[in-house]
Amino acid sequence: MPEQAPTGESCRPASSGRRGSGKAMLRTGNTRSGNTRSGNTRSGSVRMPKFLIQATYTSEGTRGLLKEGASGRRAAVEQVVSGLGGTVETMYFAFGQDDIVLIVDFPDPVSMAAVSLTVKASGALQTRATPLLTLDEIDEATRRQVSFRAPGT
Repeated sequence: MPEQAPTGESCRPASSGRRGSGKAMLRTGNTRSGNTRSGNTRSGSVRMPKFLIQATYTSEGTRGLLKEGASGRRAAVEQVVSGLGGTVETMYFAFGQDDIVLIVDFPDPVSMAAVSLTVKASGALQTRATPLLTLDEIDEATRRQVSFRAPGT
C-alpha cells in the first residue's frame, strides 16, 4: 500500500521502481519522526528534491532526435537520471518555446546541477531547471519570519 505524504497525496514506497506514481522517497533510519521541516514524512522517509526541466533542442539536437526518435531520447534521459540516483516522473515533448518538459527527482540539488552542466555543455539543448516545492514546504515558508526592507524605504 502506498505511503501517504503529509499533504495526503499518494506516493510510492521507497523500494518501488515504478515511474510516474508520485513523489520519490529516500528511507531514513528515523521512522517515528513526523517532521516535515527537514523533508521527512511521517513514515521516516525523506522526499527527494523534484525539478521541472524545460528544454529546447538546438538544430544539432533536433537532428539527433530525428535520428533516434522520442523513445531513444527517453532511454538516454532515464540512463542519465538513474545514474545519479534519480527518477524520471514524467517526460513530454511539446510545441512552442519548449521542445521537451520533464519532472525528475534527484537525491540532492548537486546531482541536478551536474546533469544540467553536462547537458548544456553538449550544445544539443538549452535547458532550464526549476526546483519544485510541495504545499507543505510553501506552508512552512509562510510561517518563517523574514527581515526585509524594500529599496528606498
